Amino acid sequence: MRYSPELEQRFQKLVMQYPWKRSALIPLLLYAQDEVGYLSDDVISDIAKRVDLTELEVRNVISYYSLLR
Repeated sequence: MRYSPELEQRFQKLVMQYPWKRSALIPLLLYAQDEVGYLSDDVISDIAKRVDLTELEVRNVISYYSLLR
C-alpha cells in the first residue's frame, strides 16, 4: 500500500514511539482511514505487518470500534 510521504513518516514514528508495536494499531488505522477514506484489504494487510499482528487480529479490532470502517 502506498501512502503519502508524510503519513509514512508518521507511521514510522508511531511504531517506534510505543514499547510494543501493537500499541500503535489504533492510531495507524485512524490515520490510514483519514488518508485513504476507508480500511481496504491492502491497508489492513499493510498495517498488520507493521505491528506484527495477523490480519484477523486487526479486523477484530476494526469490528470492535465503530469509528473504524
